[in-house]
Amino acid sequence: MTTRRQDDYHRKRARAASQYGGVEWLGEFIDAIESNGSSDDPNGGTVAMQRVNFDVTDSTNVQARRIAAQYPGECVLVTAAQQTAGRGRNGRQWQSPRGGAWMSLAWPMRNAPGTYATASLVAAVSVLRAVSEIVPECADLLQVKWPNDLLLRGRKVAGILCEQTLGGTANPSAALLIGVGVNVDFDVAVLPPDLRHPATTLRQESNRAVMVEHVVNGVTACLIQLLSDFESEGLSEALVEELQSRLAYIGMIRTFDIASHVASGRIAGIDPLGRLMIQCVGGDIAITAGELLNQEDDTGFVGHTDLRP
Repeated sequence: MTTRRQDDYHRKRARAASQYGGVEWLGEFIDAIESNGSSDDPNGGTVAMQRVNFDVTDSTNVQARRIAAQYPGECVLVTAAQQTAGRGRNGRQWQSPRGGAWMSLAWPMRNAPGTYATASLVAAVSVLRAVSEIVPECADLLQVKWPNDLLLRGRKVAGILCEQTLGGTANPSAALLIGVGVNVDFDVAVLPPDLRHPATTLRQESNRAVMVEHVVNGVTACLIQLLSDFESEGLSEALVEELQSRLAYIGMIRTFDIASHVASGRIAGIDPLGRLMIQCVGGDIAITAGELLNQEDDTGFVGHTDLRP
């Protein structure tokens, strides 16, 4: 590390320590990761990143948003051993006891905000690949529950929350925030009994110890690689095919909350735009954003749609 970079590191560490209590500035976690960026990439085909680690924090996404605003244009990883107010979709609480990989990546957006609409799918594949490498004995049992959950033997083992800071490419502080929670090594009995989806952990399914730090490292490396590709190529055909091959509930009837109505249909797959395709009596429905309302639908009825007032 050059003298200038050493000075910059110490300034950041002191600044973070004074502004964010209980924080440890770990410095350059990944100094340079190979990417498929073009030759005119301002980072020369590499991505430099700083990592901030909390023992306990409210939410890594909240902290990532704050810290990214202090260091515009920088890629920042925020991790925590425990979250007291972790969030999932629609503001739901994400249970985050010790023994999980609780992390958020603040990724400076180089493209227009609208182009990141399918970033949660990119993140899902990143987590899928990382977990498959860390627990290869479970790789064939992993599935993606569109658009942002990872299932292992049908139980939830990871979740993803993507957000954006305000502003566009003209705003140097504009960032994509990717929050990832992976249940690594803790007793699921500590989780509330009324979870919307049954949970599991990597340890429980692999029947061996799994290091949280290995999961953090693996997920981060995959995220940076795939986000770099995503910014230059968009949602690639290969990535969509990978999602399709690991998509949960294909051929099954499920009910979704889709903005202004509720629809039930048979899950057919993912189209080239990353939309979930549902087969209904009146034709296929392409879901851009929605929420799975039920885990099982034994009515056998396909095509039910309730329009809301």
